[in-house]
Amino acid sequence: MEERYFSGEDITIECTNFRNPIYQSVWTDFIVRTYDSEDFYSEIESGEEGVGLDATTFSPALIDPELVMIQPDRVEIGTLSTWEIVITMPIPMEEGCWIKLFVPSDLTFQLNRIQAGGFFLPANGAEELSTSDYSLNRQDDPSPSIQFRGCNSESTVGESPSGKLEIDSISTPLSIRDSGEFYVYVYKDENLSN
Repeated sequence: MEERYFSGEDITIECTNFRNPIYQSVWTDFIVRTYDSEDFYSEIESGEEGVGLDATTFSPALIDPELVMIQPDRVEIGTLSTWEIVITMPIPMEEGCWIKLFVPSDLTFQLNRIQAGGFFLPANGAEELSTSDYSLNRQDDPSPSIQFRGCNSESTVGESPSGKLEIDSISTPLSIRDSGEFYVYVYKDENLSN
């Protein structure tokens, strides 16, 4: 069914099945084209006449646990191990994010080495984070944290990017049980704002 609108009338376009963006902000770079009966079109870009997506009040995107893998390379009780953390983001990401990883408080750790890949790579492109690339806060709440800049290259972000960390060394639990929870947060800036 064809609908006709007259000059000066407001038109609302509703799009469904979008995932919440990773950042709470106003998203731009949208273009709306309207065509007349002779296939001539006019174009409205974001910022003009209310075209855009204001996500400042949206809840940030949550990552499905099936898209996260956290695994030590050794599973013996109370053993220092290299832990691998792999995350595939279900939504597009852009350059320039900050990562904050909380390590469970019931696990002890020494940061001998942090290997990085994908959107976790440091700005210099090296596969290892140097001590100048991250900050460590052993007194953070709810547990010790590691914070660093990620999303440093166009080739590591985009539609459904993934990241991989290998942290040497974190202990395995001191008894046969699950450890506390790891938390990984991705922020748009160093101030850790969504």
